[in-house]
Amino acid sequence: MIDPVLAALILLLVLAAIIIALQLRGPARQEHMLHMLEYAIDQARADAETTRGLMTGSERALAGSLAALSSTMIRDQGEARALLETKLREMSEQAALRLGAIQNAVTETLATTVEKQMTGSFQRVIDQFGQVQKAMTDVQAVTAQIGDLKRIFSN
Repeated sequence: MIDPVLAALILLLVLAAIIIALQLRGPARQEHMLHMLEYAIDQARADAETTRGLMTGSERALAGSLAALSSTMIRDQGEARALLETKLREMSEQAALRLGAIQNAVTETLATTVEKQMTGSFQRVIDQFGQVQKAMTDVQAVTAQIGDLKRIFSN
């Protein structure tokens, strides 16, 4: 489609050429041509007004579409942001739950290990204490026997 301004300029040039041609011809014919030129100018004006109206309507429609698109994009962006925040919150909660489970498992394992080691240590202490008691009993028996031997040899 030709630009309306360019079309109007072309039409004016054609009209100017026709006016010059009329100047070179006779007066009766000039008047007829003048009416034709005025009619052509009126048609060009009407076409220009129609084109201007169409362009104004197109501009308004485009502005409306642009406003609707902008509104839709803002709404969609808000929805996407809300969804992203929800998903991030869910991920954070899941990570916290997993971390809690890991901490519980580590605590239980540590408690079990410490309990086993302490039980083993206490058992060793008890065994060693039993050995010490046995050794003391043996020492007392040997001491009693030595006492008996002393009495036997002293008599």
